[in-house]
Formats: sequence, C-alpha cells, structure tokens
Amino acid sequence: IRELFLQRFVQMFLTYEKFVIVPNLENGQIESWWTCREYAGNFDSKMFLIEQPSPRLPFFSHFIATQMFVSFIDLKIISLIDPSKTPDPNVK
Repeated sequence: IRELFLQRFVQMFLTYEKFVIVPNLENGQIESWWTCREYAGNFDSKMFLIEQPSPRLPFFSHFIATQMFVSFIDLKIISLIDPSKTPDPNVK
C-alpha cells in the first residue's frame, strides 16, 4: 500500500519543479533568505493549480498550503542554491 501511495504522489507531483521559484542569492545571503523565507514566494501555487485536472484541485489546494509541503520546497531550494550541501535523497 505504501508503494502505491508513493507512486501516486510521484505521478501527481511530477512537474512540481517548474513551479519552484529559486531566489537569486549571492554568497552569504542564504542565511538571510532562510530567516525570511515565509515572506518570499517560493512556489507558484496559482500556476501549479491552473495546470492540474479539476478533480485534484481540492486536494492540491489544501496540500500545498501545509507546512510539510513548504518545508519540502525549502529543502529543494537549498539543494539548488547551495551545491556544497548534499541534497536530501527525498528531495531528489
């Protein structure tokens, strides 16, 4: 059952990366971004929802507002802007 859920989530979120908004940071600005990331738009949720089939909209609109999804996007951005850190295998 776990694998079925995983496969379904992977299928549903297959294109999420094109909606991740990576900030343009110079060296040393990662810490300042990390402290004020709640205020930055890190994910284009509106465009993401527009591209989804309508039966999935109720689920997606609630799911992308969860702290779990926001943390996932934060980890994805960190893996993209700080190549010195080993990417979390779950984000890959």
